Amino acid sequence: MKSQKLMFFLLCFLIPFESTKLAAIGGVFTAPAGMIVIPFFLIIGFLNLNKINNLERRGVVIFSVFLLYSLIMSLFFITDYEPSFILDRGSRFILIIIPTIIVFFICARQDLETLSKGIWIISSVCLFSLFLSLMFPSTVNNTSFIQISNALSPDRLRGFTFEASTFGFQIVISLMLFSIVNKTSKPLYIIAITFIAFISTSKGTLLCFILSVCIYAILRSHYLLKYILFLVIPFLFIITFDTYVFPLFASDIDNTTSIATRGTMLFTSLISLFNYPLGTGFFGYLPSIYENGLLGIEQFQNVYPEHINFEEVLRYFISGEVKGVSTKTFFFDWVIFAGWPFILLFFYINIKLLNVFLKNDNYSEVICLIFMIISLMTYMSLDARFCIPFAYAFLFLRCKQSLMQNKSI
Repeated sequence: MKSQKLMFFLLCFLIPFESTKLAAIGGVFTAPAGMIVIPFFLIIGFLNLNKINNLERRGVVIFSVFLLYSLIMSLFFITDYEPSFILDRGSRFILIIIPTIIVFFICARQDLETLSKGIWIISSVCLFSLFLSLMFPSTVNNTSFIQISNALSPDRLRGFTFEASTFGFQIVISLMLFSIVNKTSKPLYIIAITFIAFISTSKGTLLCFILSVCIYAILRSHYLLKYILFLVIPFLFIITFDTYVFPLFASDIDNTTSIATRGTMLFTSLISLFNYPLGTGFFGYLPSIYENGLLGIEQFQNVYPEHINFEEVLRYFISGEVKGVSTKTFFFDWVIFAGWPFILLFFYINIKLLNVFLKNDNYSEVICLIFMIISLMTYMSLDARFCIPFAYAFLFLRCKQSLMQNKSI
């Protein structure tokens, strides 16, 4: 038991390292340093199959059913594409998602005291990476064991992750969890994390956090004030975005392919949802993108007719292309994978958690959960980011604790 706790704390220490040299072994699958300790927990799990709990049992059943569905759906694609290609790429998607599920179950098996200590470890490593990024940037920007490649944008902070957007998300989510554990006062919580989000150089992180605080303000306001804020805050947000935030994104629109890629892939996923309401499964993900991508560009241009650079995303629609092909967000990746069942499950779980936290006025948990929902829907993927299943496991246990306390009253 003691060895399992030590290995769990080692996992927490390794979680912030998302882009290590281990990627040379198996790409994204082996990039996170936390992969080192997962085999230990798998062995423990197999030796204790008789002790599997209800949450794990339901998770295994859901994943097994979806895997069977994916295999059935593969039959619709292997006639138009090389069967070995369909099976190979689909198997890779399965391998990428399995460690994330395992990390969630590992964390959900811990008690809150153990997870709280793990949060201290993760937050300390993230803050140390922030210090290195600010004071000694070459240590994290250059290729080394903790970084598979040189920084794409050396002027932005990336900590122990691949780029600034993932680093901003990682350090903000770790400090949010730290604030929950230490019951930080609301004003200090909001000011401190806004500052950290700003210096992280991740525009997406800063915007998502501010939006999360605004949504929390609406949800917690009194009945009449709630509807006033519901009308006023979006108006103020649009003015603020147009005046201060949009200029920050102007260079991305003019000089990079990021906006074009994300916008196109969003519409591509929605078109895929229309064609495959139950999803394409793991094996039909890439064929769906190849088939619907050009229509995705057309729909995106109908909404945003400005001249932007589609050079990157056009490459995604070449049959057989695999490098970097994705929607760039967890939510829309899984809209393609699992369609409406995923959408309903995603919102059911998050709304259920949100209702419990709102009922108990747990402001830190509410803002943290809203931030994760928005991030996963707009700019954050799940690949190699073990801080996300860790955070969800922690919030899940906090929710259970709140429900038990309510029953005892």
